[in-house]
Amino acid sequence: MKKPLPLPLRAAFVLLLVLGQGVCAGFGPPQLAARDFDSTALWPEQVRELVAVGRQPQVDAKAALLIDMGSKAVLYEKNGTRRLPQASTTKMMTALVALERGNLSDTVVIEPGDLVVASAAGLRAGEMWTLGDLLYALMLPSDNAAAVVIARHVGGSEAAFVDMMNSKAAEWGLTDTHFANPHGLDDPAHHSSARDLAQIAMRGLAEPRFAAIVSTAEREAGGRTLRNLNQLLGSYVGAEGVKTGTTEGAGQCLVALAGRGEGRVLSVVLGSDDRYRDTRALLDYYYANYRTVPLDLGPKGINVIRRSDGSKAVLALEGQPTALLPLWQLPWLQVLRVTPGAEGTAGMARFVAGGTLLAEEPLNALSP
Repeated sequence: MKKPLPLPLRAAFVLLLVLGQGVCAGFGPPQLAARDFDSTALWPEQVRELVAVGRQPQVDAKAALLIDMGSKAVLYEKNGTRRLPQASTTKMMTALVALERGNLSDTVVIEPGDLVVASAAGLRAGEMWTLGDLLYALMLPSDNAAAVVIARHVGGSEAAFVDMMNSKAAEWGLTDTHFANPHGLDDPAHHSSARDLAQIAMRGLAEPRFAAIVSTAEREAGGRTLRNLNQLLGSYVGAEGVKTGTTEGAGQCLVALAGRGEGRVLSVVLGSDDRYRDTRALLDYYYANYRTVPLDLGPKGINVIRRSDGSKAVLALEGQPTALLPLWQLPWLQVLRVTPGAEGTAGMARFVAGGTLLAEEPLNALSP
């Protein structure tokens, strides 16, 4: 059996954590006291994992955010509420308003006035597109003219549609966001923040049609091939979208989603010189240090109880809960069964790690 670390070395690591090199179960700034180590020793592998999770990713972007999609825990933040130009990440809100208010089967005629901004997909006046295909032109090659066409068709005018976008931002409590146009070209009144863009993306990803569009690498529409500008699709394991953005004022921006068996994570970078380097650093940090784990009761045999009438029953969870844990805490994950419960219930299952309550789930007593 491996021996725990000697007491002086354990104390040294406690001091290291207090100085800010560790992360506690709550994912916030380190708040780890010496007594956290009194009852349970850290094994050497746990120490290495604990130090690793404290090494923050190197991100040069002006603002950045990393969020676990399951728990919504913020695992990294740099200037998360700083107002910055967001370039074409704007189009996430454009798409969401169009999906909410428009009919994707509508046929829309491209007008000359729609082409006052550039068209990456090569839209031409007089062409007829469905609103659904225009959304792919908007989100894959990031077509600015498509944004104007969509705004005119859905809102009646570009200005009216932008008002809808701002109303939606206000409804969602996005206090750092204001839209001046539907495409994201630089404007002094056009800005957002990493936290607000993460909220927009998460709401969008909960909409199946939005999620399908942003995860598409290539699509035929309007007699041409639309290719997604997001280079992570097909090159980063688990990449699922969501939107790039680039202007002179905004620099390189990227809202990115990745999902694997280990967990699902969203990142935002704004004002980057290399959005893919910064985004990969964030996503790699997540997958190297965290796991989303299922919370269960273990083998059926250890969950057999006897009812008051003498019959046997098997305890089972009502739901299928999960929890996000840093790797170093995985050995401490435990389930405590509290039975009997209140009248009419079989009790509660409490899942803890290192003394921290992760979840509390009702138990059912089922016939074996």
